[in-house]
Amino acid sequence: MSSGGGADGSIIIFNDTEVNYHANKGINKIVNKQKPYIARHTLTPGDFVQFAGAVGLSNCPGSPQLKFFLGRPNATAPAPDLMVPEPSDTVTSILSRMADAGFTPRELVALLASHSVAAADLVDPTASVLYKFPIPNISDEINDTTSDPWNSLRFYTLHF
Repeated sequence: MSSGGGADGSIIIFNDTEVNYHANKGINKIVNKQKPYIARHTLTPGDFVQFAGAVGLSNCPGSPQLKFFLGRPNATAPAPDLMVPEPSDTVTSILSRMADAGFTPRELVALLASHSVAAADLVDPTASVLYKFPIPNISDEINDTTSDPWNSLRFYTLHF
């Protein structure tokens, strides 16, 4: 990878900087809730981010169980701004940035599909019209054939 940043927990350590990046709008509340939890436990913010991702994914029916490895060092600097592609970026620039982070175009499509349930309305007010978080009951008009809106089959049904 030719750039720094990523899921290293720097947004928690350098939250005064990173939550102000345009692509990170609206996540300051969750970062502030995570900080006391991390402070009470012997893990780095990078380990917390990776552990939370592994647990979150493994709680989805049908998803793989990921191995978690403890021991990431603390980030030493904030991630540079513009590391996260914006909705207004070109397809070429998004593919290029994500290839730099190690994602194939197919993996990027899967990643974007999984993010479709998140609200990005502070980044792009025209986005996430159907998906306002939290989602108590998702509309039938989006053709989901599963009974549980929070499952792995949902992404396959909606996006592949």
